[in-house]
Amino acid sequence: MRPSLTALAVLIAARAWAGPEILKDVRYRAVTLAHAERKQFKIPEVERLTASSGLCLEETLDVEETQTLIISATCEGVRTSMVWLKDGTRIHMLACAEGEVVKAELKKLRTKLQAELKKWKSATACVRGNRVELWGWVEEPSDQEKIAKIAGKYDFEKVVNKVELVEP
Repeated sequence: MRPSLTALAVLIAARAWAGPEILKDVRYRAVTLAHAERKQFKIPEVERLTASSGLCLEETLDVEETQTLIISATCEGVRTSMVWLKDGTRIHMLACAEGEVVKAELKKLRTKLQAELKKWKSATACVRGNRVELWGWVEEPSDQEKIAKIAGKYDFEKVVNKVELVEP
């Protein structure tokens, strides 16, 4: 049986969609990974990665696909890595991995919060235990206040704000 042209187009679009995110002119990036998920980031001019991979999150530079960082999650955890560029600058990468089982209401709340954080690639929402935690960085006090206001709309036992203000 031959696949229809529509199914083939969907498959091609899905593969294109799944390509690595390109990180250029970025100092901070935060991402959430589901259990057993893996994300790729294309980083032009990458020189090295400073990370301490462990049980739950593993960061590697892809040896087959140049300038590509791969972050893989196997269990719940949070880790920050530094990607050093050839010009000496660095990108701070925060990965928050969710557990294998996530309550539906928390996943729904995380999705809603992630949409509200969309403006900040340096911040992410992640289910950890019985709550949603906001992780990452912002460079402006006004952005920190906006994120605090977003978190403040929800029950403080269900949403915890851990987004930090960093010097520009």
